[in-house]
Amino acid sequence: MLAPELQPIIDDLALNNGLVLRLRILDVTDAEAYYRAVVNSKAHLATYNQATLDAYPDEESVKESIDDPNNRFRWRFGIWVCGFANNEEFAGSINASFNIVGNEAEIGYWLDKDHLKNGYARMAVSALVNYISKNYPHVRIFAKVVSGNTASENVLVSSGFVAKEYLEEPPRGADQLEPVQKRLYEYPITNT
Repeated sequence: MLAPELQPIIDDLALNNGLVLRLRILDVTDAEAYYRAVVNSKAHLATYNQATLDAYPDEESVKESIDDPNNRFRWRFGIWVCGFANNEEFAGSINASFNIVGNEAEIGYWLDKDHLKNGYARMAVSALVNYISKNYPHVRIFAKVVSGNTASENVLVSSGFVAKEYLEEPPRGADQLEPVQKRLYEYPITNT
């Protein structure tokens, strides 16, 4: 049975411009930066990640979700761009939600609109998937992408995921009346 550790450490990832991309487990002191990014990215999130937008109507809701998560088997990382003097700028979030009975992990991520098209999502997804694959080699890793989000589909394919079937999920949130069309992507398990 899978029992992921609570505080995984993933090495910093070097960027071409002398900066680094850092995946760091979120804590309540990150709530302000997280919420600012949600507000900054409302239009983008409304199109492709309504659940994140609905979950965080204010900074306090972000703090509560970090302090007392619904899923205790979920790693919640902030994606940070780090510069000189080790200053950090919040760029987005990436999660791995583990189903310990089914021995699987679902990857989910989003970026602040100001940090799109820099390769950050691909780097973060690849780093997290590599960490899970190395430390939990028999875990099925998958992600679901809202139909039409080709940027996210490209991130997954370039990170080694394989497109599978289309799914229809029930509406979530007050603004969604129709089911949500998504595509399932799986990362191949190479260990036997």
